[in-house]
Amino acid sequence: MLDKNLLLVDIGGTNIRYAYSNIGDSGFVSENKAELDSLNDFDNLMSVLLAESDVKHIVFSVAGPKVNNSIKMTNRNFEIDADEIRKKFNLESCYLLNDWESIGYSIRTFSENDFDNFKDGEPFNDTFLVIGPGTGLGASVISGNNVIATEIGNTNLGLSALKSLLEINSDEFNVLEDVISGTGISRMFETKTGNKVKSEEIFSLSLNGDDDAKEVIDMFTIAFARTLSDLSLAFSSGGGIILAGSLSRSFLTIANKDLFNKHFLDGKSDIHKEILNKVGIKVANRGYTCLFGSLNYINSI
Repeated sequence: MLDKNLLLVDIGGTNIRYAYSNIGDSGFVSENKAELDSLNDFDNLMSVLLAESDVKHIVFSVAGPKVNNSIKMTNRNFEIDADEIRKKFNLESCYLLNDWESIGYSIRTFSENDFDNFKDGEPFNDTFLVIGPGTGLGASVISGNNVIATEIGNTNLGLSALKSLLEINSDEFNVLEDVISGTGISRMFETKTGNKVKSEEIFSLSLNGDDDAKEVIDMFTIAFARTLSDLSLAFSSGGGIILAGSLSRSFLTIANKDLFNKHFLDGKSDIHKEILNKVGIKVANRGYTCLFGSLNYINSI
């Protein structure tokens, strides 16, 4: 049995990740995965995880908007309430973070080696946009020591302009993450070819010269660049933009940077182009970001 008093649980769109630590530690042990179907018997899952150590504190990060101290997942019929869990399992504390809130808290623990550079910048304030296309599109804003989770992916901000530019006529693209996500890449490919293919395979096809895949990746690049440009101005992210998640890491290796940079600046006034040229973009290459963020959060309070 582990001698740890803290359980960290990340409930994402495709997996559950968890690890054990002690409050005040900088790292964790026994990081592992559980199937998302485990949520169908959540109490049993918690009993199994709590049996591994003498846990008195839990921090959850969950893919969904947080209202008060509960979260309803956006892509699954599951709701979690931190106060109920604390009472049911006799815990001293139980905290609940939106997954991108947690990722935001993790960024402050990163060193320069934990980032790969995508676009050079010249910081002019301490506000960062942290964003990542995955199953959906998640984002948070870091301003000083504060992390604010957003639901940008479930808005339609700029969507009409993107659909017009990319000549997308399908009714399946209703919110921003329907275009800017792994799911969006797959949908654009299916709309174009009639074939259902996962985004990872489309990246691979593009690298191997498949014309349809290359066109879809270029469509994604244009949409991503324009969205990041608008959000950077909206939040005045002078500290830069940080891309997180495995799809962002794949995008780093394949993106047409000239195409990206063109659309990052396209349609903006000279003064706003000057601002955007100062906005650097980095890709986080460190894993378990939600778990590190949850640990940093509880240590900070």
